[in-house]
Amino acid sequence: MPEKNKKTLWIILAVLVITILAVIVYLLFFFKWPGDSPLNVLVNNMKTVNKIVKEALPVDENIKEAKLAEKDTPAPTNEEIDRYTAVKIASSFAERFGSYSNQSDYGNITDLRSLMTKKMQAWADEYVADARKNNPYNGSYQGAIAKAVSSEVKSFDAAAGQAEIIISAQRSELSADSIEANVYYEDIIIKMIKEGGTWKIDSAFWQGKK
Repeated sequence: MPEKNKKTLWIILAVLVITILAVIVYLLFFFKWPGDSPLNVLVNNMKTVNKIVKEALPVDENIKEAKLAEKDTPAPTNEEIDRYTAVKIASSFAERFGSYSNQSDYGNITDLRSLMTKKMQAWADEYVADARKNNPYNGSYQGAIAKAVSSEVKSFDAAAGQAEIIISAQRSELSADSIEANVYYEDIIIKMIKEGGTWKIDSAFWQGKK
């Protein structure tokens, strides 16, 4: 293509581009649309989106208050953690100690020896030996399930390593002779002693059905 024709073509293209841009500017800014112009519609839509986003995000003041509240909440002390640990151990012990089956050969007691003091272990060994001798399994199923529902710390001395905790438990007795379980509530008083830095059960006494 001759150089003169190329120059003419570029001039035509430039005029077309300028004309198109002029039409767009006129339509957006000067033409009187029957409703909102496309520019106004676009702007209004962007404002609506920004409003929705701002409402969805938490307010800066709320964030500051939440951070201040978190900062002002004191960390639990070593004694509070120790107390909580003792209660959790007592609750777990009560549930396992109070759940039994005459088919499990007193596993609800023997399996808990690691949580007992030597004194409690001696009692457990004697109790199980006597029960196996005087109450052998007769082929008729009997059992119970215990669930801790609340706890009360009667006394707690972290320095001396001693605690007394009452666990209230729901107990459901089951037997081969009954279709429905016999449900009742019973407290158990658990005395604990710290041995080697770990809370151990030193005695446990059920208080009778409520």
